[in-house]
Amino acid sequence: FNNTNMDNNIEETEPKVTETTETEPYKELTLQEKIYNEYERHKEYLDANEKGVYSEIHKKSYKNAKRYKYRKSLLLHEKEITSICSLSGKIKKITYATSSLDKTIKFWNTKFASVYKIKNLQWHSNFLCEFDTTNLLSSESIYIKIYDLMSDSSECTKTFRDHIEDINAILPLINSENNEYSFMSGGKDKILRLWNIDFDSPIRYYECHFDTVTHIQKIAGDNTKIISCSIDKTFIINR
Repeated sequence: FNNTNMDNNIEETEPKVTETTETEPYKELTLQEKIYNEYERHKEYLDANEKGVYSEIHKKSYKNAKRYKYRKSLLLHEKEITSICSLSGKIKKITYATSSLDKTIKFWNTKFASVYKIKNLQWHSNFLCEFDTTNLLSSESIYIKIYDLMSDSSECTKTFRDHIEDINAILPLINSENNEYSFMSGGKDKILRLWNIDFDSPIRYYECHFDTVTHIQKIAGDNTKIISCSIDKTFIINR
């Protein structure tokens, strides 16, 4: 018996490789996706409610979705939101305004969870605040702009420029008795500025901080004093 001949007669075959399908790794849903899913479940619940069909799943989804039903709209900026301010209600269709790094200001009707109108900007706005019942103040780069909320396109009625770096905070100061309309601003250039809307330049400067001004606020019950805060770890009371 010749083992050598037997070995030669055996055909050499390559081992079969079984193909394995790789399972996709688990992907964590983003906050916006989670909120969207809850919003869709909420809609399913409402549809079932109208048809008279109830289930425990629908009821549970409704309880969860109640917290999220407006948030879907509030996430519709294309980039990070930089500021939000509530509006007094002079214009019934607008209740909030938001600004974003996508260079837009969006005016919201939160009752219907929808955008009422959009204002496109040349620069993104760092800070928004209501100046009076019909006007909005916005800090855009080194500029401060007043927008007329009554106009359909929220027209810019005036622009103020004196800061040399980005503006982070604005505080309206309105004295209705004397018919004085002014505001204070602060930012990265460390200097607080007091403005009167009738003048193009600041009427007073406050050089009291050594670093970026982050916030300006009135003292409750005393309209003659203002607090300013800074990255220099101080807050200062200004008169």
